[in-house]
Amino acid sequence: MQKKTSLTLHTPLLLLLLLLLLLLLQKY
Repeated sequence: MQKKTSLTLHTPLLLLLLLLLLLLLQKY
């Protein structure tokens, strides 16, 4: 159960990081 919760918490963070990277790439 703990692993599932950690995954659910980490996945949105990873998605946010990817979005930020995409935005930075688009700016340059």
